[in-house]
Amino acid sequence: MFQKGTLFLFLFFALCSWETQAQNNDNKTIDSLRVVLKQTKNKAQRAALLIKLSSYSKYIGPDKSINYASQGLSHAEKVNDSEQIGLAHTYIGIAYEIKSDYPHALKNFYKALEISEKTNDLKTLTTLYNNIGLIYTDLKNYKQALFFYKKALQLSYQTEKERNVSLFLNNIGDVYLKKKEYKKALVYFYKALII
Repeated sequence: MFQKGTLFLFLFFALCSWETQAQNNDNKTIDSLRVVLKQTKNKAQRAALLIKLSSYSKYIGPDKSINYASQGLSHAEKVNDSEQIGLAHTYIGIAYEIKSDYPHALKNFYKALEISEKTNDLKTLTTLYNNIGLIYTDLKNYKQALFFYKKALQLSYQTEKERNVSLFLNNIGDVYLKKKEYKKALVYFYKALII
């Protein structure tokens, strides 16, 4: 019994220190980006830095992430940088998704989606389709969730991203499981497993 308790405590503290280390690394990156941002006057570079700050801040503080991305969006719009405008909307959407503010998340994801479809940015499209699918799953709108997961899956097959293929097959299986369509769920879970 003593060994199990000791092992549990060791694992608990190891996981806690790992999470703290990861957060410390993000905080160091955020601090470095802030320093560079203070020294940068160019609007395009400021947009990119603010959006990068947003990406590192989303789990630490989604409100900060929204603030950084909104500032980055403003700069990106001034220089008409569609890629950065799309990224800003993506990170604003992710931060709202973390806050479970789905209407605002979807609004920003759809704006980013429109831009990514025009630029044919397959990596961002795949991420957006998945994130929109996740929201519709949480909202129990399974028809829409499946639609977006299948679009993400299709792009992952095209770009040969096996890890993503497995993830999206699993997400589709999860929707079928929630719909109590167990045979379909099992088929998708099995496909995800064998990749």
